[in-house]
Amino acid sequence: MNFRDMSIDDALRKFQTAFRLPGEAQKIERLMEAFAQRYCICNGDVARMFWKPDTIFILAFAIIMLNTDLHSPNQKTERRMKIHEFIRNLSGIDDGHDVDHDLLVGIYNRIQVHPFQPGEDHTSIVFKLEQNISGNRPILAESHRRLVRDCSLSEVYDPTKKDKKHQRHVFLFNDMLMITKIYKKKTGSIYGFKKAFPLHAACVLDFSSQHYPHGIRLVAAMNNRTLITFCANSQEEKARFVSDLRETVQEVNEMEDIRIGVYPPREMCPWEAELERQKIVRKSQASTADSGLGLDTESFASTQNLSGSMDSLAPQAADTGSLKRSALSNSLMDLKEAASKKNHRNSASSLDSGVWAVTRIVAVPWISTPQCPSQEKTETAAPSQASSVPATKSSSPPSISVPQATSQQSHDDSFSTLV
Repeated sequence: MNFRDMSIDDALRKFQTAFRLPGEAQKIERLMEAFAQRYCICNGDVARMFWKPDTIFILAFAIIMLNTDLHSPNQKTERRMKIHEFIRNLSGIDDGHDVDHDLLVGIYNRIQVHPFQPGEDHTSIVFKLEQNISGNRPILAESHRRLVRDCSLSEVYDPTKKDKKHQRHVFLFNDMLMITKIYKKKTGSIYGFKKAFPLHAACVLDFSSQHYPHGIRLVAAMNNRTLITFCANSQEEKARFVSDLRETVQEVNEMEDIRIGVYPPREMCPWEAELERQKIVRKSQASTADSGLGLDTESFASTQNLSGSMDSLAPQAADTGSLKRSALSNSLMDLKEAASKKNHRNSASSLDSGVWAVTRIVAVPWISTPQCPSQEKTETAAPSQASSVPATKSSSPPSISVPQATSQQSHDDSFSTLV
């Protein structure tokens, strides 16, 4: 915006017409900072009149507060800010110096006579319209909703019969069609809500009959049911309304198809495809770690989408003959090895094998366990103690010797000794 040769309040008035000023103080502060920077660029001579450039920002913020205080409907008249209060609040803002008295008086008088008129966007227009519609209407003031057009049409109940005109005022939004009826009162006209139709999966047809030469019909595409029928006053009005209505229906259908994912996704760039592959790899690793199973990298490497990014995780050629064991392997790994090997002894890391070993030792208490050489020497040196208990072949059960533990079974034997 060009604020050259404009006073601060006039430049701020022009700046505010481009948008609707928000109600949050932090957002207003950011906007005033941008305005002050632009104003100093356009009016360097005015900016040099102050001791520091921040004075323009403080003054702009004070003008916004003054406009709100003087023209807010919620503020009582006797409590509105007076001119001496406005000047007093701005004393010493220019690096300890006061701003020119005539400048502040001129700003106060202009704001008091001519309040700021904020710019209107699509939300504010729909919000004002909503205040003038009575009845059980839907909520109109939504952030995505905008008014496309409004016009007066005649509603037709039976196109084959001539009937009196049922005048309706139709509001076409970007997602629905709302029909109202005008009621005239002493205070003015008001719109009474009649019905509303969503425009998704709708079809617009035009027809011409003996009684209704400029007919318009809105049909539901799912079941070919007629939603509503109109008759325009002229062919030009019919053409404009039908054109806008068909364009709006097409826009609604395209947005809905995008939302539910009907359209195929666009082709990704190489770096985007690589990022997606890395995300899948990280998710797979996280889910594997949570489940307690080893990572089966052969299944990932065989996948077409992941073959390029999983080369580093795939097993080497020397390990392809056996399943790769990790620190988190469990009894499922042992079951797989048991099916492939005949002479297989349950692994110490298997929970099922450990429980079976404990049950075998506890349930059969007469099993003789191998003794170390020191224990054998002790029993040989003391035959008198052993002879006190006579042993016969019929009374003592046959001894079952447990095989000596190998290096691969050290965990099983240590576990049995502890039990």
